[in-house]
Amino acid sequence: MISRQLTILAVLAASTSCVVRGNVPDLEQDTVCVPGYEERVPSFCDWVQSTDAIAVGKLVGIRWDRAAPVSLTTGADASANCEYIDGLLEMQLELMTVLHGPLRAGEQVTIIGQGTDQWRPKPISTDPDRGVVQWMPSETPGLVVGQILGVALHRQPNGEKWGTYKEPFFIEEDGRLRFSKTRWMRS
Repeated sequence: MISRQLTILAVLAASTSCVVRGNVPDLEQDTVCVPGYEERVPSFCDWVQSTDAIAVGKLVGIRWDRAAPVSLTTGADASANCEYIDGLLEMQLELMTVLHGPLRAGEQVTIIGQGTDQWRPKPISTDPDRGVVQWMPSETPGLVVGQILGVALHRQPNGEKWGTYKEPFFIEEDGRLRFSKTRWMRS
């Protein structure tokens, strides 16, 4: 496991010298939406095996997609205290390194940011232009086009896109890996 972390760190460090410094959103989990989950956090190996891919790449685009269907768990039939989502955040990632899964370095993949209503900072869409993604609070963007970003991914049902499924993001920061933090909220 240590050699895997060193490899990830080396890839991120080597690729960040000429790119935009970014951030990662933290994740706020509502225990009403996922009852009992905080007591069942999996081991690192179990978590890796539960993903379809883990990759590092350059974020080359981010936009809102209001045409794509929204999953049932975030739609009108969501649990009572869960927010409704009126659009999907799509990110385009140009892959540099694939640590796990069927993707290849050099590919560009479209990723659906799932559970964005619980990201902190939170992406919002107040502009009719789909390419405008704002962050709340506005002084701290969650992700920046051009940054190097690590993601754990799950293949979407149609097979063309990938999703985050509320998985933590990771970046290199001051020579160390920094993962999204998770805060458990009780409603």
